[in-house]
Amino acid sequence: METYTLRQAADLTGLSYEALRSRVDRGQIRALAPGRGRTRRIPRSELESAGLNVEPRPAPTAVIVSELLSRLEEQAGEMVKLRQLEARAGSLVAEVEMERQAKQQNEAEINRLRAQIETAASAPFWKRRRLLTSDLSADA
Repeated sequence: METYTLRQAADLTGLSYEALRSRVDRGQIRALAPGRGRTRRIPRSELESAGLNVEPRPAPTAVIVSELLSRLEEQAGEMVKLRQLEARAGSLVAEVEMERQAKQQNEAEINRLRAQIETAASAPFWKRRRLLTSDLSADA
């Protein structure tokens, strides 16, 4: 059987020493008196049956430090994800820029070919044939 001194039980339950001692004196909580000159001890089961929380509580600063550390760990994880997203965004921007340049080159080539077709279409037949065959031989 696990027992506590009045002071230990007070620390464990969060009650003041005086409040716990008065409950024992009034008979609300049963305490064991092992003999003359020895301190009274309260069984854990007695504290639990009185509805008192007997789980050890960390010191308030320890709780705050623990919460802050967990928040820092969460934020560190978020930072890693954000850095990964930033790197991916940078590569996507570079990819879009390359595609934009390729599109501009393709549009320039299309405009050049349209102009050549318009020139050939407005020329007489014999001149069209020469324009188109000379262009094909130049491309080859």
